[in-house]
This record gives sequence, structure tokens and C-alpha cells, in this order.
Amino acid sequence: MKKRIVLFVLLLCAALLAACGAPANSTSASEEDTTVRDAVPQTKIDFLGGWQSGDATMSVVPARSGGDCAVQIRSGSAEWSFNAAFHEETAELEYQNGSKFERSYAEDGSIAEEKQLRADCSGIFRLNNNGEIEWTDTQEDRASEHRFTRTYSETPAAEDLIENFYLPVSRIGQGSAGSSLKNAATACEIVAYAYDRGLWNANPAELQAALRTARDSLSDEARSAFDANYTAVTRLMTATLKSTESRIEFFEDAGVGEEMKALMQNDLARFSWATLFGNHMALSFG
Repeated sequence: MKKRIVLFVLLLCAALLAACGAPANSTSASEEDTTVRDAVPQTKIDFLGGWQSGDATMSVVPARSGGDCAVQIRSGSAEWSFNAAFHEETAELEYQNGSKFERSYAEDGSIAEEKQLRADCSGIFRLNNNGEIEWTDTQEDRASEHRFTRTYSETPAAEDLIENFYLPVSRIGQGSAGSSLKNAATACEIVAYAYDRGLWNANPAELQAALRTARDSLSDEARSAFDANYTAVTRLMTATLKSTESRIEFFEDAGVGEEMKALMQNDLARFSWATLFGNHMALSFG
């Protein structure tokens, strides 16, 4: 049962970003499961997350446009960026017209220097029988040397989730004066938190366990307030993922417009929110 829930969560996270459908309040778990499975094949889900091969790290998350998955590989000063399409017949990710850069970074994480080396990268990623991703690029000799193994971010503690997820939502006060601005400010705060904690690469089973512990630790009053406020936040976020421009005025009025624009242009930040949303929803099915 736990394995099914973990798979469901991964499917839900990817489908949320792929289709941006509103949270399903009127469908059963089995109906939702079928809908999401139809939208996102399990073999495609297997690619999502963080991977490592020696000194090379790779992130694979749902793409905003131009393909199914956004792939970034970093090895020393070299970086590759691809938008890859998933082929169900071969169960492979294929990319064309990808980019290779030579980059250095400042202490704050911003790019200090950048030189584009290629704009014609093409190749494929495939999963082998050991669950590793094998990378083949038509022009990169060293690509064939890399077999990436799955890695995970550190799971936030329950206390951390209470302080930065549950309590901020519980304090909104839905229906009170200025609640729509609080919805926007809180949504931005939580997306930034999820991205900062690397939830795009969380271990679903561990994250669900931490979320359940955190939720069970809330007082009845705080839990009730969270439930009353959370739906409005998720509806705003679902609409924002689908079209940031259509909802950006809410964030601008709340004083977080520029921050939210930057977060919504970041594939890892978008998937971090979707992962938090999906894993929290999965608590209802456990």
C-alpha cells in the first residue's frame, strides 16, 4: 500500500505541473489515481529527481515548455541544459538543440561568468536494469561514461514543517480583511521554503512521514485553521502554475510579485511546491 501511495504522489506531482488541473475535491482516490496514471506514465516518473555520477550531478523535473522534462547536468565548471521528450515506445528521454556552458558562480549562487560552448546537443537518457540513468550524447564522448544513481535531499524535520508550512497557513484567517493578500504572501513564502529545502528531490515516503508527524503534532485549533485556509492557497497556486501572469497581480499587491515571478520561472521551485502539495494530499490516502 505504501509503495502505491508513493507512486501516486510522484504521478500527482508531475501531472500537476504537466496539466495544472485544479485539486480534485470531488473525485475518489481511485478515480484520481487512474486520471493521473493516464496523464503521466510510470516509466516517465522514474526519471524525475536528483542523480549523481562521480562529480557530476543531474536534476530531472517536469518542464514548463518545450518538452516533458527539464534536465540539467553539472560536472565541475561544465553544465548542460536540455528539454527532453519522453517516448513511451522506448521509455527513453530524448533531447535535441540542448546547450552546454562553462560557468563559474559567486558566493550567493548567482552566475559570475558564463560561456556557451554548444547549442546543438542531442542524445538520450535511458534507465537500465539497475535503476541507473545512462546518458548518451551524439557529440559528448564522456557522456557514455556516466551512469547516474538516484539521490535524495535531506528530509525536513517535522518541527521545520510546522514552523514553515502548517503554522503560516493556519494564521491566514480566511474570510477576514486582507485574507486574499495573505493567501498570496503565504503561498510565495511556502514555495520559497519548499525550494530552499530541495523538496523537488525529496524522498516521498520520508516526507510523508514527516508531514504526518507535523500534522498530528498540531493543536486541534491550529489543524482546523490550517484546513480552513489551505484550499484557497492551493487554488491560487494551481492557477499560478498554469499561468503566472493571470495571477501575478495578487502577489504584486501582497508585495512579493518579483519574488514569485522568479520562483515560477524556476523549474526546481515549481516542482518543489508540487511535491509538497502532492505528498500532503497523499496523507488522506494513507
